[in-house]
Amino acid sequence: VINKAKVIFIIENKTIIALMVYYDNLDEAQITLVAVRASYRGKGISYLMFESFFKLINKPINIITWDNNIVSKNLYIKLGFRIKNRYINKYGISEVLMVKK
Repeated sequence: VINKAKVIFIIENKTIIALMVYYDNLDEAQITLVAVRASYRGKGISYLMFESFFKLINKPINIITWDNNIVSKNLYIKLGFRIKNRYINKYGISEVLMVKK
């Protein structure tokens, strides 16, 4: 069963500086988007957002990223995600499915 998407925002001075979109499904959560405004990248914003997310969710979490997105993959590994599968998507791009249990 897939529930409707939920969004976590980080706002500073009435401006959204980061967001995460996820589905809190019956047996697992699926993160579908993580975005941080360019001028805020490299400041730990994503890490803080994930830490807040982990307090909300107590089940396995899946996230997919491009295989060549080294920055994201390293962050996810630092946060406890592990690579479960690599595959080529329908556009010919290599992606990785990462899971945190």
